[in-house]
This record gives sequence, C-alpha cells and structure tokens, in this order.
Amino acid sequence: MKGMTTMCKWKITIFVLSIFPVYTSILDAQWIQANLYTSDALCFANSGTNLFEGGINAICMSTNDGETWTATGQLTYNPSVQSIIISDSKIFAGTSAGVFLSTNNGTSWTSVNTGITTFAVYSLALRDTNLFVGTLYEGVFLSTNNGGSWRAVDSGLPNTTIWSFGVSKTNLFAGSRNGVYLFNDSTTSWRAVDSGLTNLEVWSLAVIGTNLFAGTNDGVFLSTNNGTSWSAVNSGMSNTRVYSLIVSGTNLFAGTKVGVFLSTNSGVSWALENAGMTDTRGDTLSVYALIVSGSNLFAGTDVHDGTTSSVWRRPLSEMITAVQRKADPIPVKYALDQNYPNPFNPSTMISYQVNSLSKVSLKVYDLLGREVATLVDELKGQGSYSVIFNATNIPSGVYFYRFQSGKYSETKKLLLLK
Repeated sequence: MKGMTTMCKWKITIFVLSIFPVYTSILDAQWIQANLYTSDALCFANSGTNLFEGGINAICMSTNDGETWTATGQLTYNPSVQSIIISDSKIFAGTSAGVFLSTNNGTSWTSVNTGITTFAVYSLALRDTNLFVGTLYEGVFLSTNNGGSWRAVDSGLPNTTIWSFGVSKTNLFAGSRNGVYLFNDSTTSWRAVDSGLTNLEVWSLAVIGTNLFAGTNDGVFLSTNNGTSWSAVNSGMSNTRVYSLIVSGTNLFAGTKVGVFLSTNSGVSWALENAGMTDTRGDTLSVYALIVSGSNLFAGTDVHDGTTSSVWRRPLSEMITAVQRKADPIPVKYALDQNYPNPFNPSTMISYQVNSLSKVSLKVYDLLGREVATLVDELKGQGSYSVIFNATNIPSGVYFYRFQSGKYSETKKLLLLK
C-alpha cells in the first residue's frame, strides 16, 4: 500500500474521545496543547514531517510537531473535513462536499467526484492503487485512477453509513452503522462479518498482524479470523464508546467517550491516560481522531472555549516505553507462562518461550481431557511469543492449556468466568 493513511470519524455533538495507556505513567507526565485553536479537529494524516489536520471548514498543516499551524488552500463550499489520506504526493480529503485532491501539498484543491452519487464522504481507504470512499447511505465507491472517476462497489451492502475502513492484505473491511462488512477481489461483493458483536455501530477499525479490532458503542472487539467471529476485549475500559483506533507497533490506542486508552497486549487489558487533557472548566474533551507522528501521539478534540486547543500532543515514550517491561533476554530455555488475566472473560493471553527452532503445539483442554482449541501448531524459531485465547463459544469452567515443543511439555490451568 502506498503512502500513509489514517481515517477519521464523523463529528457528532455527543462524542467524547480522549487517550489513555494501560499501566501507570511517568509522574506528572501529561498531554500538552498543540497550539491549534480553530474548530473541532476531526481527522489527521501525515507524510514525512508534514502533519495535516482536518476539521470544520478547513485543513491545516504543521511541519514542526504541532508547534505552529498554517491553513492550506481553501476547499470549495467550506465543507467539514471528515477524512484525509495520502498516496505519494497526492492528498485526498473526504468531506461533506465530496472528495478533494491536492497535488501541491495543500496549496490548492480540486473536486474529484465524477461518478459519486452523494457528497457526504466520511471515510477513505487505500489498497495498493485502489482508492475507496465510504459515504452516507450510498455505500462505497472505488477509483482506480487517483480520483479521476469513480464507480459504486456496493453489492451486498445495505443502505448504511460507512464510518471507517480496515485493510488486511487483500481484504478490505468496512465499519458501518450495521456492523462490519468484508470485501475482496475473489468475491467482488460485500458480506456481513459481525457474529459476536453486541453493538453494530462500528466507528473505527484497526489491524495488528492477523488481529482485527473494531471500535463500537460497546467498546472494542477482536477478531482473529477475518471477522468470522468477534469477542469483546474491554477489561479496564468499562464498555465505553470507541470512536477512533490507531496502531503504534504492537500497541493499540483507543479514543473513547471518556478519553484515550492504551493496550499493549492486543486488547486483553486497557488503562486510561488522560492527564492534562481538559478545558478551562476541567471537563474532559471529546477526541475525534488519533495519529502517531514521529515520536508523538496526537489527539484531535472539540473546542469548548477560545483558550482550549483542538489538537493535543504527547510523547509515545511517556505512555509506552515507561510502562512496558524491559525487553526479555533471548530465551535460553523452553517455558510456559501463566495466562493473563486469570480468571478471564472471554479472552486471555498465553505467553511462552522457545529456545531453538522446533515444532510448537499449544492446545486447550477441558476437565475430561477433550481438546477445546488449538492455539499454535507450527514451527517456531527462538524467541518469546504470545497468543490470544478467545473463549466466547465455550461455557464457564476450569480448563487446561498444554505447551509442547520437542521433548519439553508443560501444562497450566485457566479459569473462565462468564
């Protein structure tokens, strides 16, 4: 996939988003205002050292990590900018007045809407050279010529709003008001993939390896099988609304109704990191968008008064490096760790170590010795590994997980409480 992409959410006045990490942060570390006092910040994108912000009636750019901002060229009709995506030297903006393109770093913009039947564009995605837009009630449109023309690709989609996209290899996922839908070239049609979602309002999607995450009105959900099934991964999050998800390495940030959360273990547990991100009245700000730019995490918020910035910045090192364990040494032996959390519902993480290239088997059994799940069954090189066990479809009770590699084997107990 070319360029760097991000997606943003539609601004609704009841939204409240923010940012928070999973463990204890450095003393007195907090968010600082990034000196943009315009209207609400609804989306971000970056390319190199250039950081773009889209909001009500304008797109702004910073070249110095948010210290100063300048307005780019004016868009026709002064629309709300809901999404920005960058492909090489081309910048695309999805707005309430359709799609706009800039080829000169935002100095000027051109409307590129031929074939799109609505002007309400809320999300953008880039897969290879294919550009997709998600709209209000008109489905998805595809351009294969940099926005020169568009055609509808909505077979299988209901008349719904597409809030977000997620790209995983050849799969394109769409988060909508009616759940998650999957599209790939082999089917050329969308199909619903929402089994296990307790809320079908899907505002955001994110991908880490083979893990697909969905932000909904009931918190974050995880699928490890391309959306075939989902399980809630909300420990520490209180099932809040999640409007934005962003990945930094193996870490996942969630912008929610009550702030920003960080998970360093694929959503198994979350913690809040919101220090300093309030207005002059002490109220928590709504966060509509998140982006990692350089060594910082940026949050786009609403504006309650003229003295509160709409963009906030915080070093990633305050929230990730300080809370993660020191890097484990190269394993010198085989080992199986106790799952965490335990007891759990419905997901838990199991970690293990391998000291040389060997066939690894990790399976879960019930009290009668019947196999419940195969988590790992493949060759693994020397290293430390973790895997998520999703127990959505099995009843509460005591289970055992057995790790075997070569002549080494170990078994531990886990407890599922629903």
